[in-house]
Amino acid sequence: MNKYYLMLIFSVFLFSVQFVFTKCYQRERGAHFSSSILQIVLSSVFFILFYLILNDFKFGFTLFSFIIALLYAINGITATVFGMKVLERANLSVYTLFLMLGGVILPFFYGLFIGESLTVFKVVAVILIALSLFIGVEKDKDKKANAILIICCMVIFLANGFAHILTHFHQRSTSDTLNTSGFLLLSFTCKFVISGVIFVIVTCVGKRKNNGNAEQPAAVLEKNRVIKSWIITIGVVIGYAAVSGLAQFISAYTSLYVDAGIKAAIITGGCIFMSVFFGLIFGEKITVIKVTQLLLAVSGVILIML
Repeated sequence: MNKYYLMLIFSVFLFSVQFVFTKCYQRERGAHFSSSILQIVLSSVFFILFYLILNDFKFGFTLFSFIIALLYAINGITATVFGMKVLERANLSVYTLFLMLGGVILPFFYGLFIGESLTVFKVVAVILIALSLFIGVEKDKDKKANAILIICCMVIFLANGFAHILTHFHQRSTSDTLNTSGFLLLSFTCKFVISGVIFVIVTCVGKRKNNGNAEQPAAVLEKNRVIKSWIITIGVVIGYAAVSGLAQFISAYTSLYVDAGIKAAIITGGCIFMSVFFGLIFGEKITVIKVTQLLLAVSGVILIML
């Protein structure tokens, strides 16, 4: 098997563990807007440290890499914000459908646009992975579709697809570019600055709305519980940044050697498999739909690697 395929499979495992850390963070700090932005701010600090180490503590800059890094950062923040809105108005399966579908379909067509080969295996693999997503959607009688939900779903669809496209475009460009770790370092620096500004604004607006009368955390929780909560939060964020940082590095690096459509399909299909697999490990019931999802996702990934 191609060594770059093996690297991508390892990155799939890391991306899946990343979701576990995200869940842990949400349990500790909540899943509202300000806590999600705070997660981006805190994790960006550790992403920057991680990529500084990978890049031998060198901070490079080229205009082309900066523009793509800035777009990548804005795209990531957009996906997070609109993803939260989707989860407020729909269940997790709907969020997963649009997020993952964008991650496989847009890079597939982008690959065709830039001249990547079109094979029967590729087409069948993308169809199988898409089917595995569709059959996993669960109906929710309490949450109905509206214009805002549809717009938010389309945004996360486009954002996840563009994330793959932007990294591939940068890595394959003939312009003056930074290396993989240098590009990601620049991108997360941009992300830190942008999310930091947003967090400050949100915090200030929140204080004005509360008119300084809101209960302070120390008044609700004992001081040692507050400290313990922040220690857990920082630990979770460090774990998240470590696995996600390595996963994104592998994903970006393999863009130099693997077609955009193939790479996106391996990551998407692999993440579908791992999400269902982890669900079964943590006590979810084995159903015909879940087994079918696993088989379709695995079949799609195997086909596209042939």
